Amino acid sequence: MKSKLKADILDLLKKSLGDDYEDFIQVFIKDTTQLISTIDDAVESNNSLVLSDSAHKLKGSMATLGAVRMSELSCKLENINKDLNRQQLNQIVVQLKIEFDEVKEAIATHAPN
Repeated sequence: MKSKLKADILDLLKKSLGDDYEDFIQVFIKDTTQLISTIDDAVESNNSLVLSDSAHKLKGSMATLGAVRMSELSCKLENINKDLNRQQLNQIVVQLKIEFDEVKEAIATHAPN
């Protein structure tokens, strides 16, 4: 499986956060889980404003962590959600969830350089 994260970013985070790294990761996972849930709810309720705002937040945090594919999917939701129907939006949300599972696995198995 191709790496879901840029390892150098995780290494830098571990180095700069030190003992707080594990807490950061736990908060990151909790916050990301909530954002994806909010995105899912926004798609179901056809709330493009909440969808765009939540996707923007997710895009930024994924880019910061080096999760490029999740950032790209979030960007799609943020910028073109009004041009897609609910089925297309749901497909992107499913892809986000799958990608997030892979990102969590990559974080868990990352060994610093």
